[in-house]
Amino acid sequence: MNETIVEILIDKSGSMGTMTRVPENVGDYLIDGETRMSIIKRILLENILPTIQDYTQKVFIRTFRGTAITKDNPKAEGLDIELIYEGNFIKEDIQEKINQLENPPSGGTPITAALNSSLHNLTKFPASDRKIILLTDGEENGGGDYLIAANNIKLMSGIECKIFVVGLALEGEAESKAQSISSGGYLNIKSRNIIQKDVQKVFEPLKIAVLSDSIKNLKQMLSNQHENTKELALNKNIDSTTLTIDEEYSEQIRLVSENYIYNLLCEKYGNSNVNWLNQVTESYNPYDFEIIDNNQTRFIEVKGTVKEKPTFYLTVNEWDYFLNNRDKFEIYRVFNCDDENKIGYFHIENLLENLLTKRVVPYLLSPETLKEERVFLTIRNGR
Repeated sequence: MNETIVEILIDKSGSMGTMTRVPENVGDYLIDGETRMSIIKRILLENILPTIQDYTQKVFIRTFRGTAITKDNPKAEGLDIELIYEGNFIKEDIQEKINQLENPPSGGTPITAALNSSLHNLTKFPASDRKIILLTDGEENGGGDYLIAANNIKLMSGIECKIFVVGLALEGEAESKAQSISSGGYLNIKSRNIIQKDVQKVFEPLKIAVLSDSIKNLKQMLSNQHENTKELALNKNIDSTTLTIDEEYSEQIRLVSENYIYNLLCEKYGNSNVNWLNQVTESYNPYDFEIIDNNQTRFIEVKGTVKEKPTFYLTVNEWDYFLNNRDKFEIYRVFNCDDENKIGYFHIENLLENLLTKRVVPYLLSPETLKEERVFLTIRNGR
């Protein structure tokens, strides 16, 4: 599977801080008493990093600001673009770098130069899934045109690069221009009282973008990087999701299938009534979704496969939870997770009823290599 590379660009212009060096502007750029840099740090630590950590292999983080020749800075060259982190996604190291960010001194907003820095770097990785997250509170004042820079990023050879923009109190033309380059997702923060769940939903396009790439790359990953799983799955007709041989492979199937069902559930019940427990990271609960329906809570488990295979399994914890919540436990079996044109599902609304009517049976239809502490179930009709 192609690796995912994320460039994070952080605006370090004067308005991101307190503007203490411009007395007439002190306090003008605070959002509910908090500096914009402080809000950005919180969004990065609490929302963006948890969203991308399971899907991103390499990260580049840059700060950018415009500088001017002053008495305190006589050698200014107009631009200050600093690479503060590069390398594999190591959450603790990235958090440390972000926590070290301080409210900046006076300076401009050279968005074009920042995007061009990312463009220059990402051209080295044409075969990778590339994403840019731009966090800024202003309009270009570094002499460039970032609409052109964004278009050049779009025209890079290789896999298309998506741009996500997080704005801080953007208004008018600055907001419309920022939104126009947001090929991935857009958020404009105008209050410090940000609801965690709402922010997660705004960043959902970032997760979906990566999951969409996962769908396209599942077959390639199976054939190029997982020869052992391929040999078992293809030559012995064994489903790797049943074997759980390869954790990364199974994780990709889980992400694709759960995202597919999440969209279906939101359409059916409404976003506010759907709680995806694994939306940020694996929760290790015996179910994947909580649904509030007519003031009652239902629990939904999702089981995905790249085939049309009717057999799936429940872990011991999932089986025990089902036995204790028989009237509230549902299962969605998702088929063809490697093909967005064929992907589909079978809904087991009441597992106990399906077992009693033999629509679902607790045995295999063909020989399998079994993993310990699994309860195997097979859909007999309907797929």
